Amino acid sequence: CLILTLIAVPAVRSATRHQADNTVQTDASSFEAALERGDIKTFKSEEEIKKKIHAMNQPGFFDLFTSKSRKYEAVEDEMAVSQEVGTAPATGSDTGRSTVEDGRSYSETYKQVEDVDEADIIKTDGKFIYCVTSDFEVKIYRADHGQAELVATVSQIKDHGRIENLYLHGDRMVTTGYVYSGSRHKSMATFYDISDHAAPEKIGQFEQSGMLITSRMVNGIIYLVTNEYASEQQYIPSITKGDDFTDMEAKDVCTFPNPDETSFVIVSAVDLKTGEKINSKTKAVFGATGDVYCNTENLYIAATDYSGSKPVSRLIKMALNEDDPEFTAVGKVPGTVYGQFAMDEKDGYFRIATTAERNGHDVNCLYVLDEKLREVGSVTGFARNEHIEAVRFIGEKAYVITYEQIDPLFILDLSDPEDPRIDGEVEISGFSTLLVPVSDTRLIGIGYGTADNGYGGQKSDGLKIALFDISDPSNPKVLDSKQYENMFSDAQYDHHALLQNPDQGYLAIPYTIEDDWIEDDVIIEDAEIAESGDGNTDAIEMPEPQISGGVLVFTADDQIAIKKNYELENEGVRRCIYIGEYIYALDDSDEITSFTL
Repeated sequence: CLILTLIAVPAVRSATRHQADNTVQTDASSFEAALERGDIKTFKSEEEIKKKIHAMNQPGFFDLFTSKSRKYEAVEDEMAVSQEVGTAPATGSDTGRSTVEDGRSYSETYKQVEDVDEADIIKTDGKFIYCVTSDFEVKIYRADHGQAELVATVSQIKDHGRIENLYLHGDRMVTTGYVYSGSRHKSMATFYDISDHAAPEKIGQFEQSGMLITSRMVNGIIYLVTNEYASEQQYIPSITKGDDFTDMEAKDVCTFPNPDETSFVIVSAVDLKTGEKINSKTKAVFGATGDVYCNTENLYIAATDYSGSKPVSRLIKMALNEDDPEFTAVGKVPGTVYGQFAMDEKDGYFRIATTAERNGHDVNCLYVLDEKLREVGSVTGFARNEHIEAVRFIGEKAYVITYEQIDPLFILDLSDPEDPRIDGEVEISGFSTLLVPVSDTRLIGIGYGTADNGYGGQKSDGLKIALFDISDPSNPKVLDSKQYENMFSDAQYDHHALLQNPDQGYLAIPYTIEDDWIEDDVIIEDAEIAESGDGNTDAIEMPEPQISGGVLVFTADDQIAIKKNYELENEGVRRCIYIGEYIYALDDSDEITSFTL
């Protein structure tokens, strides 16, 4: 098996196509060319790394009178005003599902890219359910027509580790987690043979320094991504090599010019097919933490760099060659990236949406880069005074939700990489944080409702589901929406919590309802407490918050139709999966219950 490690350091809306800006564009023909040109520097010795960290930790003369707020200086680019309209159709969804021998279908973890699995706290193979508990253990249940029988418990606590998420791959289970060892955090991938579900057998473990950020599984390879802050005492990351946990060699560590943070992003590629013996090839880049996008061919890291007057996202592209993964390109774009869904690759072009700043105001941008991460086209300056909350790339379209006072959905046409443009937009109250295609003409937004915060602004308020008609990109419409006060779902900030059954045409989200300080349906205000006498709140018996939860199952065609609202008393629900006609819910007490529609 093979391991590769990477360390990284109310306004008028307008849109402008923005030509390549040489101050933020890397003209890299290869990673090696970037090194030669000075965009990235390779360290020659451990002492050189240590000196770099020491120099960054020393305040300069002017640093004594300034603060980190310099990071947020405005982007100074002048952006002209224009908007162009196209008509290319949107295309479909990328969710997956599988079947077992008896023909029952079962859910897979909702993921960004088909064939690129993502770790989660619950998985199923159609016969068994595997879930990570709040005690950082894995419980394995046999699922049989709505019944869940516990057959085994896997714990790493005795091995000084905490399980956070898991993967399934045939008769292998892989858990990802971390341990605090001495003065360092270490993250780990642990491999189990689960051919005998009642007696899982540990067959191997890989460790690397840093806190776990994310991971992916592609063609039986686990890509483990962590972040570690460096110090003059611990100035180089460590990984498993054979039976040892050792430091990397300095010649394998690179750095961005003028790195902003003494931190590392570490990416290791671990073959889960063997698991028992782990060899490694390592490379490293020092300078910042980052967001990750991964498909079956490439992995990208976007690391925000605030070292100059303009915040930019530095990009590194890694080809996922199974036998010899390698860096292939580096680049930059203005602004910051909100998460993995803000990035995408299609037909060799990398697309990325960012929020930048100009004169203290947010502006939003979308860039199209070629295979060498050179800019070929862009749309910049739209939704001024707002920031990006959600992005979804579907074929040759990009769907972008921004939020501030007015919350629009923008549709951008990317069919011509050199001439991307805004097709249309529609406004809606509330804002989506997850966009889900349900057909070629319908898009679901899951996010937050909004309400007046009492100070002339807005605050988030409960759960909101919106249904968009995207059949005419130049004139998108809001077909329906539903808002639930005091209801919250993991799906609002973690897409893995969404359940989509394409065979039966429904979606489901787990939820929790928490009514704070409610007594006889009357909210106790701070003013009432102050008027209670001497201000001693100990004399007032405050009721416990009332918590409940459940699973909301719905369809989305011309409207949002609730098929089932499965309710639990006194328990919130974190996840839901389906096997055949049964939906299984994992609640906050790590119990599994089931229901049918």
